[in-house]
Amino acid sequence: MTPQDPVVQAVRDALAALPSGATLVVATSGGADSTALLHACAQVWPHEQLVACHVHHGLQPAADAFAEHCAAAARQLGVRNDLRRLTGRPARGESVEAWARDHRYRSLVACANQFGAAAVLTAHHADDQAETLLIGLARGSGPDGLSGMQPDTHREGVRLIRPLLPLSRASLADYCARHALGVIQDPMNDDPTLLRSALRARVMPALVEVAPAFVANAARSASLIAEAAELADELAQIDLVSARHAGGRLMASALAGLPRARQANAVRHWLRRCGAPVPSQARLSALLDQVFASQSPHALWLHAGWCVVRYRDRLQALSPEAWLRPDRPSPDRWSGQWAGQSMLDVQQWGLQLSIGSVPAAGSAFLVDRALLEQAPIELRAASARLRVRPAPRARSREVRKRWQELGVPPWLRSWLPELLVGGMSVGVAGLGEVDLPVGQSVGKAGSNVAISVRVAAVEDPRSDWLLSYN
Repeated sequence: MTPQDPVVQAVRDALAALPSGATLVVATSGGADSTALLHACAQVWPHEQLVACHVHHGLQPAADAFAEHCAAAARQLGVRNDLRRLTGRPARGESVEAWARDHRYRSLVACANQFGAAAVLTAHHADDQAETLLIGLARGSGPDGLSGMQPDTHREGVRLIRPLLPLSRASLADYCARHALGVIQDPMNDDPTLLRSALRARVMPALVEVAPAFVANAARSASLIAEAAELADELAQIDLVSARHAGGRLMASALAGLPRARQANAVRHWLRRCGAPVPSQARLSALLDQVFASQSPHALWLHAGWCVVRYRDRLQALSPEAWLRPDRPSPDRWSGQWAGQSMLDVQQWGLQLSIGSVPAAGSAFLVDRALLEQAPIELRAASARLRVRPAPRARSREVRKRWQELGVPPWLRSWLPELLVGGMSVGVAGLGEVDLPVGQSVGKAGSNVAISVRVAAVEDPRSDWLLSYN
């Protein structure tokens, strides 16, 4: 082996900017690609600072043998071996490839966090990049899907480096042969039912036959598309500067004057930042129609379990895990007792009741301490006909009018509860104090306790109204 070996040199170049002596996690599968990567890393990096991480997917009978092979290879090089076993299985209808890839990266990130690694290294190469581009074309992907894999990026806060992207699969196989490195063949790589395997076996050889430079040119195209995608992201960030609202919401009016392509680019970027999967062109077009062309004051758009709701000018993206959604019922009535705590958690409402000394006038609901110490506190959905005062001396208004005045979306209205103490109504969270009949009061001069209703989560869509009133 000479210093000019292209595999070793590619690894050396990729690691040049990392702190000397930093711990590195190397993803290993036992195949030629990752075997070459681990061996080359051992030539340029201290062995004690390398961790060979093998993810046991449990998807085929030979999985145990793969794990044993990788452990033996790590021992031979004097490198620590880390085995990560996956326990779940792909859901019905879920792509096996996507499931395995997602959980593999999660395991690698967990390994890096455990060992305090500076980076995770994977053995993706130029042929992988070309195949990824073909997969994107087959699926009708946009710039993000066609830009392929990047040589240096981050995943869940962990740096991810792919040192071998400039090299071909054949050069890595040759490296293993020259150094007599044992490798294994994964049968899934030859499974014709998997898109990547089918492209590798049938399409790639034909393309290389008619265009010998296809692999290198495809990698170059992916790099150019990545640059275009980066520029599109920068443009989206510019367009979203005035459109972003508190809690991750989006103001549609700030994008209304843009050309359709820039609207699509900005909304796509916003969805991606929210964590939502990028919709197809047709699905995104349907969303844009509801946002910018519909005359209805509110709209609902569902995509891959996500829910995007619009009321008037505001858009909110809600994940499948969000319990505060228009397709889920509001919680039942809640009752609790105050025993001097400064905070009461109301989990089923996702709210907190902050209870303490009386702040500035109008910043909280005031309740007589003696009543609060004896009587239960309750939360329930507010009646639309209930009358509330936005301020102590303001004219009372029906709750339904306050909802409209404040722009509370219809699906969210039952989640702004009425607060009661001892069966007497105190106020409606975010809307105002209840207009009680003459002679009735829950407060008493000189002995009041202040109750503020707060959201438990930072990006709760109710925060606009709760924080503005309390």
